[in-house]
Amino acid sequence: MDVTPEQVVNEIKRRGGFDAMREEMYSHFVSSDKGMRLEALIKQMLNDIQDKSDYIITDPARLEQLLFEKLE
Repeated sequence: MDVTPEQVVNEIKRRGGFDAMREEMYSHFVSSDKGMRLEALIKQMLNDIQDKSDYIITDPARLEQLLFEKLE
């Protein structure tokens, strides 16, 4: 019986292979220089947003919206 590429992908998914690869790539990125610079930039942007606000923004969705507005 021939195995199709779709069957291979489904088996990798079923065994959690893609999740493991994703987690490994994310871990490498977060600990890399670029990942640390991105984290610092995002923290600075969030601090700037909070500093310019008259109140403390606690709603994560609102913070995300303001962060994306600042990125644009």
